[in-house]
Amino acid sequence: MGTIGSFYLNGPNLVTSTGIFMDSAFTTCAPNGWYSQEGNVRQLLNCVLLPRAKCPSCSTPCGGVAIDSQNSLGLYLIPIELGSAIGAIKVSFSPGDIPDGIRGIYNNGVFNEFSSEVDGYHATSVTDGLTYMGNSADVGSLITGSPHGSIIEYDFYNSIYTPNGNTTTVEVSAGSASLSASKPPDTCIAYIPKTLSSPTTLSMQIAEVLGSQPTPSWSLTVGCPTALTSNQCTDVNPAGGCTTAAPLDNTIFLGKVSGVNTIPVIHDWAFADAYAETKKATGDYVLENKTAVRYLITVSANGVITAVTACP
Repeated sequence: MGTIGSFYLNGPNLVTSTGIFMDSAFTTCAPNGWYSQEGNVRQLLNCVLLPRAKCPSCSTPCGGVAIDSQNSLGLYLIPIELGSAIGAIKVSFSPGDIPDGIRGIYNNGVFNEFSSEVDGYHATSVTDGLTYMGNSADVGSLITGSPHGSIIEYDFYNSIYTPNGNTTTVEVSAGSASLSASKPPDTCIAYIPKTLSSPTTLSMQIAEVLGSQPTPSWSLTVGCPTALTSNQCTDVNPAGGCTTAAPLDNTIFLGKVSGVNTIPVIHDWAFADAYAETKKATGDYVLENKTAVRYLITVSANGVITAVTACP
C-alpha cells in the first residue's frame, strides 16, 4: 500500500513533469520509486521520471455502486476508470439540501453542466468552475463565507477517502451557485463525451464546504461510456407542430434524466450525436421514437428539453 506525502513537481502535474523533488527549489531529489496522482503512475529513477503507466486499481471502475460522501468538509478527488470504450458518460449527482459543488475533468476538458429531474438546467457561470447545487433555503454561508479556507483534499482509492497532504482554499461566487428554489434538486445528470479509446480516466471533483450536513451529504454514480439511442426527428421548428408534413430526416439523441429510454421527458438532454458531444439547436422538433410514437418537444438554448407534447 502506498503512502501519502508532500513532494514538489517541476511541472503542473505528474503527467507533464520530468522530476520530483523534496524542496521547492528543486535541489533535492525525491527517493527512487513509484509515484501516483489522479490515476497516473510514473517511476522516478535517479531524479528522472520514466514514461507514465496507468494504474487501473487506483481508479474506481465506471458503472459501479454509488460513491457517497464521508460527511466532512473537503475537496474530494475521485478518479474513475472508463476503459477503452467510446460513448456518452452519464454522471448522476445527488447533492441533497445543503449545496455542494461538482465538476468533471476529462481529456483536458471541464464538464460542469447538469440537468435536475426536479427543475432542469444547472451550471456555474464561472469558466471551468464547480457548479454548486442544493436547496436555496439552505445556502447558509456558501457565498457570504467565501473564500472557504483550510479545506482538506481527499483522494478516493479502493472505496476509502485518504487525505493527500494538501489543503486548499475554495472560493464560491454568486455565479457558482445554481440552487433550486426552496427544495433539493434531487438527482442531477450530466453527460460527458468520450470519442476516443484514451485517455481512460475521468477525474470527478466535489467540494463540500458547509457543515451540519446529513449522512451521506451527497452521492455520485458514474456510468461507463455508452452510445445514446437515436430517434428520428424533423429539422428545427417544423411548420404545423404535431401536424407537420415535414420529413423525419434528422436525428436526435436523448440523454435521459428521468423516465424510460423510449419517451422524451421534460429536463432530458437533447444531443445531435451518440456521444453527447453536441447539443441540438434551440427550438421545436417532432420526434418519433422506436415504437413509432411522435412527440413535439422544445429544446432550450442549454440543450435541455423544456416542453413535451404527445402527438395524436
